[in-house]
Amino acid sequence: MPRWLLILQLACSVSLLATATEVLSQAPNPAVQYARAEELIHRHQWDAGIAALQPLLKSDPSNTKILNLAGVAFAGKGDADHAIGYFEAALKTAPNFTPALKNLAIEETSLGRTSAAEQHLQTALQQSPDDPIVNLYLAEILYEKGEFRAAADHFRKGGTLIARDPNMVANFAVSEFKTGEQEKALKDLEAVQPEALNGSSALVVGVELAKADLCAKALSFLLQAQTLSPRDTDIAYDAGICYLSLKQDSEAIGVLQKLIDQGHETPELDSAIAEAYEGDHQTQRAVDALRRAIAMSPDDDDNYLNFATICLDHQDFQAAEKVISVGLGRHPKSARLVFERGILNAMQDHYEAAERDFQLSADLSPESETGYIGLGVTYLETGKAAEAVPVLRRRLQEHPDDANLNYLLAEALVRGGTQPGEPAFLEAQTRLQKSTQINPKLVEPHVSLGSLYLRQEEVQEAVEQFELARKIDPNSKAACAHLAVGYRRLGETDKARSVLLELKAINDRERGGAKELNRPPGQVADTKTRPPSS
Repeated sequence: MPRWLLILQLACSVSLLATATEVLSQAPNPAVQYARAEELIHRHQWDAGIAALQPLLKSDPSNTKILNLAGVAFAGKGDADHAIGYFEAALKTAPNFTPALKNLAIEETSLGRTSAAEQHLQTALQQSPDDPIVNLYLAEILYEKGEFRAAADHFRKGGTLIARDPNMVANFAVSEFKTGEQEKALKDLEAVQPEALNGSSALVVGVELAKADLCAKALSFLLQAQTLSPRDTDIAYDAGICYLSLKQDSEAIGVLQKLIDQGHETPELDSAIAEAYEGDHQTQRAVDALRRAIAMSPDDDDNYLNFATICLDHQDFQAAEKVISVGLGRHPKSARLVFERGILNAMQDHYEAAERDFQLSADLSPESETGYIGLGVTYLETGKAAEAVPVLRRRLQEHPDDANLNYLLAEALVRGGTQPGEPAFLEAQTRLQKSTQINPKLVEPHVSLGSLYLRQEEVQEAVEQFELARKIDPNSKAACAHLAVGYRRLGETDKARSVLLELKAINDRERGGAKELNRPPGQVADTKTRPPSS
């Protein structure tokens, strides 16, 4: 708990005291004596204040408010043991005296006696449920216990006091993240500068932001935590992963390679830096890192998958096949590796083998939709729409609210030759509508649904779907091509022409990318991948 809050509490406790006349009616000049002690303590002249209180304590040793004021003085001086003694003495006389309960809890918190502090704060809360200081101290204790929802509720009752300590604001925001209140958390963090936080607060905020896929925001907090704890390898790793998520591959390499050079190499670290190297067009280094990861952790199929993906990206199908084969040698029942082999077969037009792999992947991992989706896509790609329909129907009986499965069944029905007005056509349209409702961010269902609307001359509805698809993915050629047709049918030729220009630009970019990938063999010698030894 920040020192400013302790001092504020001391001041509040002093202000709650009655006048000297009310406190000591029997002591000689009690008003003067008490006022003098109060003034000294208010000025943080702790020893002088304690000396001024001694005659009052002797005259009335069981007076609750005098005992509490003496505790305040010793607390301000930093003498926790004496402070606690006076607060406890005050509570023996008046067990529900709120100032003493608060002050005792503050001292117990500073000594790490959080269980006792929580008990006293809860008692104080019963007397003063809206007391901001009681709520803030209780919030901090609950936060440390991981009771984030309750902590967030008490942080809110801290009112404007919470803004005085950015670390407390950070804890409040983390509590909101933990309870699903992301928008509130982000709003609270707007006033927090990373450099104002201690290392612990900066780290937890950075981690929560990264979990929320807000890596750009997370980085500034993680870098602050790293500045304060430069030897903490976990913080450096988290920062490297954020750079990686932001596609800042060279920065990620710098951070992650430094960890490796310092002797902190792990399979996870090698896997991460491999991704960075590949993103930075240093494929051979990516391959070398994945080989090291596999050697250190041969039972982790992630590294085989990452290795195979690099091979596929460079269309080195032979190397991809060897990597997958080695991986399946260690993991013969890996549904993911079998699925990856299915993709490899499909890319080489080996559709029957791909179909078997997708089916086997589905059998190995029945709880996953991946194999069945791959199987459905394979049926569609090979023109076997009729065979795809029963496969997808069976899976939809178990998972009727899967957006991908609904989309694939609709596609299979449409490719089966159904026409407007037929039951299968109506089912396809209903499936696509359901898919867009379940997951509005999927591009393909919007495009397919728009196509069905076009076939029924419902052009405006079609255009709306194509626009939604283009908004999700501005580089979707299917969305742009259909949208141009829709606008032309609506007579909006200028919009149609504009969309066609966008489509041309997409094609131009893709041709540029293809030229980069299809360099002469001699220019990609260092990117050839070799499978790890078995």
